[in-house]
Amino acid sequence: MCDGPGHMAQGGVEAILDTAVSSLVDNPDRTFVYADLAFFVKWWQELHEDSKAVVRQLVQQGRLEFTGGGIVQHDEANSHYSGMVDQMSIGMRFLQAEFGQAPHIAWQLDGFGHSRTEPLLKSMGGFEAIFFGRSDESDMQQRKANRSLELVWRGSEAYGSETDMFTSQYPTGNYGPPSMTWFFERRNNYAKPLADSIKDDPETGSYNVKEAVDMFVQKAKEWQGCVRGTDVFFFMGSDFTHSDARMWFNNVDKLIHYVNKDGRVNAFYSTPSRYLAAKRATPGLTLPLKTDDFYPYCGNTDGSDYWTGYFTSRPTLKGQVRRGWALLHAIHQVEVLAQLQPGSRQLATSRGMRYEGPQQASETVQLAYKLAPDNDPAVLEFALATSLHHDGITGTQCHHGGHHSATLRTGAERPPAAGIR
Repeated sequence: MCDGPGHMAQGGVEAILDTAVSSLVDNPDRTFVYADLAFFVKWWQELHEDSKAVVRQLVQQGRLEFTGGGIVQHDEANSHYSGMVDQMSIGMRFLQAEFGQAPHIAWQLDGFGHSRTEPLLKSMGGFEAIFFGRSDESDMQQRKANRSLELVWRGSEAYGSETDMFTSQYPTGNYGPPSMTWFFERRNNYAKPLADSIKDDPETGSYNVKEAVDMFVQKAKEWQGCVRGTDVFFFMGSDFTHSDARMWFNNVDKLIHYVNKDGRVNAFYSTPSRYLAAKRATPGLTLPLKTDDFYPYCGNTDGSDYWTGYFTSRPTLKGQVRRGWALLHAIHQVEVLAQLQPGSRQLATSRGMRYEGPQQASETVQLAYKLAPDNDPAVLEFALATSLHHDGITGTQCHHGGHHSATLRTGAERPPAAGIR
């Protein structure tokens, strides 16, 4: 969201999903993990029914796995808990309707710190684990030293162990491949003008299999020393990567093949659900307990990179979001008091809503109607859901991103008619 429209165009979601699904079909060993449903829903609505059947089969096989389940990965510091629940519910309704299942792995990779409200809400929603990337650097270094990067996080002292959640922090303090020499895609904003690749032809001068295998083994053993048990995982991808998923999968295929041929460690495709199952199956595994927040977040150990300004920056944006949720909740109350079924009358957020002017043809408005299976509520709810993105309500997005978010909410909050007709 911060890198601008050029970044998004370069890694278009349509190309990511098209090539990822095709690559999964080509090889039954491959897996792919997807979060943040806003763009997925748009892609899905334009998909042919035959292609939808293929995607549903991949989901049933556990090779295409949804994590998080929300429209976005929400910020946990500025967002009201009711907004977190609402934005998650939109995505979960969609997944239940289209795939007959909902995620049980929470996915908060890029948030700038984490609140214990997260395991509280997620445990109540049937989630079993939380994965995230960013954490205070000093805290992370200490956890690496005592092998506690993975832990049990308790969301509430009052509810006790009912809110306990397996929590895994990524050892890099961010997310992506453990080595940037495994970035199998050309991307200028990652300082990758040329795509990396596993070059396994000994007759060429660029043969690099041994270096890649040694690096893989080194990272696997290094990360094993940060957690308890014998299993570790690597993320192979990052923001808007896999615009040509074949490049990634073909190179990861080679990496797995040569690592296993070497024999020092065992490598294979996996998913967060499979990883959680492996951890639970580890004999005698005990994990430390945490009962407080992962706040504040500092990106280095000398205390010069605290991410705390976003608690108060862009106050107008934060105010718009809070007022918008208040309006939405008031609309819901009117629906209940009027004993309306979703979409049954011309309520402001129901099928009867009519836009006059630019919003009528807005792609965002059309997408909002597609997101909710019952079309109610749609426009305002979707605009507010996207605003809770960790680069949205925080104000950490670039200027045009913040302007776009504010425009969506202003348009959604001012329909020509806001009552029952």
